[in-house]
Amino acid sequence: MSPPPAPPAPDDPPGPPAPTAPGAADSYALLAALDLALTDQPADDVTAARFELVVDILIRRGHLTEGHRRLLHNVRPASNGTQLAAGEDKHAIAGPDVDCASLLHLCHGRCCSFKVALSRSDVLEGRLRWVIEEPYVLPRADTGYCTYRDDEARCTVYDDRPTTCRAYDCRDDARVWLDFEQRIPAPLSPHLVPIERLRRPRP
Repeated sequence: MSPPPAPPAPDDPPGPPAPTAPGAADSYALLAALDLALTDQPADDVTAARFELVVDILIRRGHLTEGHRRLLHNVRPASNGTQLAAGEDKHAIAGPDVDCASLLHLCHGRCCSFKVALSRSDVLEGRLRWVIEEPYVLPRADTGYCTYRDDEARCTVYDDRPTTCRAYDCRDDARVWLDFEQRIPAPLSPHLVPIERLRRPRP
């Protein structure tokens, strides 16, 4: 058996994985060609047929098994209702002049329970998780609130918060206020946990 290839020099970009079986190099080339051919193509029947053909070839060459085919068929397709918020430079958004901290005992920070879609820049940054079955929406916890909100209703990713959160203004939102100027909140949705029940008792 020949010795393993030497690792690339520190300044060299890493290359593709080395073939591990006879014919594997052809398979890698085939997958690379498929990736190039299907880039930006719609997920239609033609695309699915091409993918099936590649799977067939890889099974015949011994690089995949019928078990892999069954696994691929069980993969749930992505939602067609992909949601992306508008806006690119979120850090340039100043946001409304609202003292959120002083209002939490009234509004309970319910804006953190609203559906928030990430923008393209949010997704590319890769700092925020999103719901796999509902791209690209921020996940929410069993409490009904965003998973990035802590027990004191503080955002744990404040510097990276999405465009939607930065631009949101609650003052004219009937889900939050009956009368903002008079500080009269709208009724809290029954599926949300009031902030006083979320706060941990201080030692």
